[in-house]
Amino acid sequence: TIEEVQIRVLASTPRHLQPNQWAPLEAIPLTASGKVDRLRLPRLTVEIAPSNDLVEPVTAGERLLAKIFCEVLGAQKVGTKTGFLELGGHSLHALRIVARIRSYFDADLGAGTLFTADTIQKILVKISEIVGGDDVIEAIASTVLEVEAMSEEEVLQLLGAETTGSE
Repeated sequence: TIEEVQIRVLASTPRHLQPNQWAPLEAIPLTASGKVDRLRLPRLTVEIAPSNDLVEPVTAGERLLAKIFCEVLGAQKVGTKTGFLELGGHSLHALRIVARIRSYFDADLGAGTLFTADTIQKILVKISEIVGGDDVIEAIASTVLEVEAMSEEEVLQLLGAETTGSE
C-alpha cells in the first residue's frame, strides 16, 4: 500500500530528500529504453497546510519573503512557519529565492540555508544576523513593498521629484 511505501521511504531517507507529495500509480511509465518517462508522470500541485494552521505574515519582512516564496514556488499563500520543502521547494527554487533575497537585502545566504532555516521566520533570523538587525530588514522590506505597489508612472514621478529637489 502507499502507506507502507511512505513509512519505508521516510524511515530510510534524509529529510531533505523525502518527497513532500505522493501519488499512487498503476505502473511507472517507462520510455522505449526502459527509463522512467518523467513527462508521463502526473503533475502535482503545491499544497500548503490548511488555513487554520497557516501563520499569516505580519511584518514587512515576512510579507516580502512570503511574496518571494509565492512567486518562485507558485503557491497561492505561504505562512511564516510553513517549510520550504513542504511547499515543493527544490534546489533551483532555493537558488532563485536566495538571489532575490540578495538583491533586496544584500544578504549573501547560501542556497543550502533554505534546507536548514526552512521557514520565513528562520530565514529572517539569518538575514537579520547579516544586515544588522530587524529594523534594517523592516526598513528595506517596507520600501520594496511600497515601490512594488506603485505604478510605473508613480515611480517616475517620485524619481523626478527627487531629481528636481536635489538640484
